[in-house]
Amino acid sequence: MAITWKNNASLELATLAATAWGADIDHHISDSGNSVWQICREGEQFILRLTDPSYRTLSQSTAELDYLEHLIREEVQVAQPIPTEGGEFVVTVELDGEKMFASAFTYAPGERVSESSPYWNDNLFLEWGRALGKIHVASGRYERTGEGDRWQWQDEIFLAYAMDLIPTDDTIAHHELETVLTFLEQFPRSDEMFGMTHGDFAPQNFHYHPSIGITTFDFGNCCYHWYLSDIAISLTRIRHLPNSKNLQDLLLQGYREHREINPDTLRNINWFFRLRTLYVYLSRLMKYGSHPTTEEQSILASLRDKVGQSASTA
Repeated sequence: MAITWKNNASLELATLAATAWGADIDHHISDSGNSVWQICREGEQFILRLTDPSYRTLSQSTAELDYLEHLIREEVQVAQPIPTEGGEFVVTVELDGEKMFASAFTYAPGERVSESSPYWNDNLFLEWGRALGKIHVASGRYERTGEGDRWQWQDEIFLAYAMDLIPTDDTIAHHELETVLTFLEQFPRSDEMFGMTHGDFAPQNFHYHPSIGITTFDFGNCCYHWYLSDIAISLTRIRHLPNSKNLQDLLLQGYREHREINPDTLRNINWFFRLRTLYVYLSRLMKYGSHPTTEEQSILASLRDKVGQSASTA
């Protein structure tokens, strides 16, 4: 089975997409789940995102922006979607057989913070938790207002095709997938625990400045999931650092300023660490396809080992 998606767009297609916003291409930023570009209009910088229709449908892309509009109404600090000159938030662009959905967003103020940044300090982790707590509080009041919707967690494309993506001889990953899914299928889904989540809440998807706080972007993975999953994804970024316990406590302290976490629920977080490890492995299996390069094979081997390690710590 060979299910893949195109997560990069040609300069020509990106240039065509930018014209819908009366903008010019500044530079290419990245190709991850989407192809992301910086564009410029009358001296102002914006973000242009191009999405393969086989990865996210038009309905799903539109529903993402509906959720973003809700967060903005709830005064959550996010990069805001920008309409085209014709008032559209998602447009279809095609060129020489290449087709993608395009959307544009304000450029988030602040900067991406890494461990080498002077902003990598206690206040960052408090703000990190506060920002996530605000998103989840707002999600508890979210009701879809337009057509289309986001998916339930188990229908995420990587999980939906997991049995086909994992090589048949990778018995450890197959067993780990079955074990984790079996547990989560019976895990409680009350309104207090389950709702719309960001899906990838970590420093690669927010900017920070002490005078501004955190501005979140890239809600391309938002879906109906346990809020604990978002927390686990955040903690995954720091759980192997030498001072991880202190950083985790700060993040959770910030989160609890806006939303309480049931201690009994929090005790199950390891299942969501395990799910995240599987998710990253599956995403790379799909991204690299049936003929990975030597470098990609090495990455897959490392991720496969992590799945095994995750399973062994259960």
